[in-house]
Amino acid sequence: MIASTKLINRHRHINSSPSITSFYSKILKVKMEIKYRLSFVTGKAYINESSLILQNFFQNYDWKKTEESCLTSNILQFSSLNSTKRVLREISLRLKSLSDHEQEFFLKSNYVDQSILIWIAICRTYQFIGDFASMIILEKFNKYELKIMYSDFDFFYEEQLIFHEELIALKDSTRKKLKQILFRILKELNIISKNLEITPLMPSKELREISIKTKRDLENYLPGAFI
Repeated sequence: MIASTKLINRHRHINSSPSITSFYSKILKVKMEIKYRLSFVTGKAYINESSLILQNFFQNYDWKKTEESCLTSNILQFSSLNSTKRVLREISLRLKSLSDHEQEFFLKSNYVDQSILIWIAICRTYQFIGDFASMIILEKFNKYELKIMYSDFDFFYEEQLIFHEELIALKDSTRKKLKQILFRILKELNIISKNLEITPLMPSKELREISIKTKRDLENYLPGAFI
């Protein structure tokens, strides 16, 4: 709880009253109770694979049957059964975070809208990435700082140690892999360029109007979504 004490002390200059301290303590408690899912280290954005899995899902509307079918047909074309199971599970989790309308739209949309929906699904599934998107990428973009540095990840990671003690136990090699995979996904989805510059993706009018939740998450996670 040393980290939590530091956070409360950081805000005491605003108001030293017990009510304010209690307020920040409650916020901290809620944030610490939500553990980050870090299984995105499976590797990529998997846009094409997601499309194949969704097509399969719409044949039976049963995720268990879909995963069994994709596993039997080796839809991911992996040589290892364990790797196939692991990645298939993660892709399915991402796709399940999309609403029925978002899933249907994904299959008939262009590559840009598909990339955006996969990014939204990733941010919803892995709060670590969602927080990085809103706290770092969008924050920098809104201040016209258009380059994402590897040091931005390090800064973000250190800040989140305050709220997520599960990060403290990670080895340096795991932390390095998280950074590597996150930047790979960002580049694969063209959210940043090879030179690490933010490259805004423009969602179509149809995507923006799917639902209030879709619009909200576009605003929360996608730089320049409504330029």
